[in-house]
Amino acid sequence: MSYGVRWEPFFPVDFTDGTTYLVDLAKLRQGIKTAQYTNASPGVFYIGDPGVGKTSVQNTQWGNLSPAWVSPGM
Repeated sequence: MSYGVRWEPFFPVDFTDGTTYLVDLAKLRQGIKTAQYTNASPGVFYIGDPGVGKTSVQNTQWGNLSPAWVSPGM
């Protein structure tokens, strides 16, 4: 057996057409609404709102580390 560390960075999907949105349950419960659209439901946020990226609602994650092992039979 061989042991080690596996590094798996995460790169989110980018939507360049502006169709991305974020649903935040905590803000939904508080009744907080987006400033982008007046008829949007509480808890739904779009590009341009605080906490929402420019092309994606997810953040790039560079620090994804986990244990790795390789069995001799693989």
